[in-house]
Amino acid sequence: MSGVVFCVLSIFAVLSLRDLRYSDANLKQENMHPDEDEPKRASGKMAPQTITFLYWYTYIILFVFLFICDIDRYKQAFEDYARLIQSQFPGVVVKGETYPPPPYKATVAEVIRALKIVLILCILFEVDLAFLLNISIPPIYVWAMQNKVSACLMLFFMSTAIENYLLSTGAFEIFMNDIPLWSKLDVGRIPQITELFGIINAHLNLSYTLS
Repeated sequence: MSGVVFCVLSIFAVLSLRDLRYSDANLKQENMHPDEDEPKRASGKMAPQTITFLYWYTYIILFVFLFICDIDRYKQAFEDYARLIQSQFPGVVVKGETYPPPPYKATVAEVIRALKIVLILCILFEVDLAFLLNISIPPIYVWAMQNKVSACLMLFFMSTAIENYLLSTGAFEIFMNDIPLWSKLDVGRIPQITELFGIINAHLNLSYTLS
């Protein structure tokens, strides 16, 4: 009888040891090979940068700047900024427009431009303005008739300088979808490119957060 009990206990002991060893092996295998579903779930999430990148395609950055006086400086600044912005934020549309001067200044500039052309033609073709206007000839007009080239050049450059002064606004305004990002009229200077990148990034992040 005792022999039978001993055999039964031995069988139970062997089975228990086998279960323990099998459980330890499974635990080690799970530690060595974690759940593969977790990376799949993680990889299925879209990164915030990707979402922000898609939002870039809905934004238009508009530069409104002075396009008459100091044309080279402002136009070159716009072209440089547009190139850098498009390289840093692919898909952003960058446009440039002329900042309009006050209407009355634009009108005065047009009148001066017309008078400039008329006077230059009168000097070149020796038109007798005294006879046409029924006035005495001013000494300066007599000098201009005798020195046509010098008079025309002087008249051209002086009138052009006055026109540029009237049309000069000093504007270099930057908008993103009609939201002002920078105003040279308010700040008094053109932004550094790092400043502009920071402002655009902040605007994009805010839009992404609100969305």
